[in-house]
Amino acid sequence: DGALEEVPIDAIVPGDLLLIRRGDIVPVDGTVPAGVAVLDQSALTGESVPVQLAAGADAMSGSTNAGESFDLIAMRPAGESTYAAIV
Repeated sequence: DGALEEVPIDAIVPGDLLLIRRGDIVPVDGTVPAGVAVLDQSALTGESVPVQLAAGADAMSGSTNAGESFDLIAMRPAGESTYAAIV
């Protein structure tokens, strides 16, 4: 219905549209549908410099949003995400 709703991570399914706020950890792997996302992936890759992802790029779960809020379209459930595979 267009309203924001906070949901448990296990309730996220592929195709859900998520709002990732500044400082949030990306909960599931997904695609940035528009704009630019600036993510700190150091916990996953060791890269110390945040990366900029343009529209259409894939974002890894476990990354931290180091920029402005952005939308993310979930690609898979949390249990099948990059972060879950590392853990």
